[in-house]
Amino acid sequence: MVEATLQKGIISELPQKSFGLKIDWVITEDLRLDSTYYSNERFLAKRLLQESKYSLNKVGDLCTELFNLNRFRRVWVEKEHGYPYMGPSEIFLFELPRERFVSKETTKKIEKFFVKEGWILLTCSGIVGRPLLVSKSFTDYFLSHDLIRVIPKEDVYSGYLYAFLSTWIAQALITKDRYGMTVQHIEPEHVKEVPIPELSDEIERNIHVNIVKSCSIREKARKLQNQAEALLTKELGLEKSASNNEKIFSVKSSELDLRFDASYHTPYAQNLIELMKKSGNELFKIGDPAISQIFIPPRFKRLYVGKEYGIPLLQGSDIAESKICEMKYISKKTKHLNKWQVKEGWVLVTCSGTLGRTALVTKVWDNYAVSQHALRIIPNASKLHPGYLKAFLASKWGYGQILAKTYGGVVDELSENDMKEIYIPLPSSYDIQEGIGNLTIQASELKQKANLVEDATIKTFEEMLSKYRCDSPNAKEELDAYNETFALIGNEELNVSEGLDQEQKGGTKFLG
Repeated sequence: MVEATLQKGIISELPQKSFGLKIDWVITEDLRLDSTYYSNERFLAKRLLQESKYSLNKVGDLCTELFNLNRFRRVWVEKEHGYPYMGPSEIFLFELPRERFVSKETTKKIEKFFVKEGWILLTCSGIVGRPLLVSKSFTDYFLSHDLIRVIPKEDVYSGYLYAFLSTWIAQALITKDRYGMTVQHIEPEHVKEVPIPELSDEIERNIHVNIVKSCSIREKARKLQNQAEALLTKELGLEKSASNNEKIFSVKSSELDLRFDASYHTPYAQNLIELMKKSGNELFKIGDPAISQIFIPPRFKRLYVGKEYGIPLLQGSDIAESKICEMKYISKKTKHLNKWQVKEGWVLVTCSGTLGRTALVTKVWDNYAVSQHALRIIPNASKLHPGYLKAFLASKWGYGQILAKTYGGVVDELSENDMKEIYIPLPSSYDIQEGIGNLTIQASELKQKANLVEDATIKTFEEMLSKYRCDSPNAKEELDAYNETFALIGNEELNVSEGLDQEQKGGTKFLG
């Protein structure tokens, strides 16, 4: 973060580690003594909005409701007795989890824990202020209390509001109010007071349309991924479910494999393998050299640099997300950089912390660097289709086996050797693999396409907020140019206009 000297409300960007401010500022700014509250970004964002001469509203004025919920006691139950639950970090995953269920009987006043299309969610604990525009996939989930619910008014473009909340300007103004030592927090009141510019209806609508398109593409990608898993289950004859209810079991000493952790010997993983054996498909270990290579790169010293001087670095937590929150870049001069670079067609599996989350490397990620917290699988494409492999590992048949291999005390880990022991059924016809795998590839590519639409829209919006001035002599020509850019992003450059109600505002429609 650039440090600054603050004088009479004017920001002088100087490379210094301290700055002074008048006591009046402290008194008028809620008696805050934490220096980050007075950060350069906050005042620069405020100044840009003021100097642009936009008419400014407050975010709270554009909403019918803006609230969070109280803590509550969660009783976990089996699927048939509960609502699917997601925590704050899970809402940003591409493949939404169905692993935890909150009791229907013991949970009270549930209505506001569910959300509707067109609402906006903001994380308010931990990493604060990260927004999500709600689409159809989220409407049957019981969501954490650690999410601020933002409900736009009917005449407000929800995509425009989301796009603004995603800009660095809004983020600087939202996060300035965070508080807490170990865990950071924000409150709905902090978000309500954030100023938002009022633009022409045409500009706001074009931004809204592009954001809704990106959500719709992402919805289609999720649908394709679900179709791939359903097709995998059908084609491999794996409709029968494995029991996961055994809490107490015994293991022969000859079968311990020098592992004394109970999860390694869970009957659930063994039941999965037995059912796959009975399916009639030939079973292979993923570590079989004939079908793949598996490795985890070593740890390395990272020198973070600006985008123009480096290559993108994906963290383990990034690979499973629908959209990467903050891309980091490491120096192109990093020694032996090729050890951490990945290639199109590889499959990544998180192997430290939260295990077993998978991603397929597409053209967009080709030659990206990925941290050592993601295990690499290089399939022999003539025998093991990359998309099929990804679909299998993301299904309960692969994921259940991966979790059984977990080791570690404070941080869960997955080793190369354990990953090599995972069983995978290969159907007699490669066409079956290809049919499943191509759906997975399409889903991965659509996810990236959605991100291109959204990122280009937000980047252009940020540029407009930073450079455009309403009282400029060429204001109309500049505004028309930005309007044309938004239209190009949504229509000509990335032809993704299918199935959308472009005129709808607060009650946004999505492809389902």
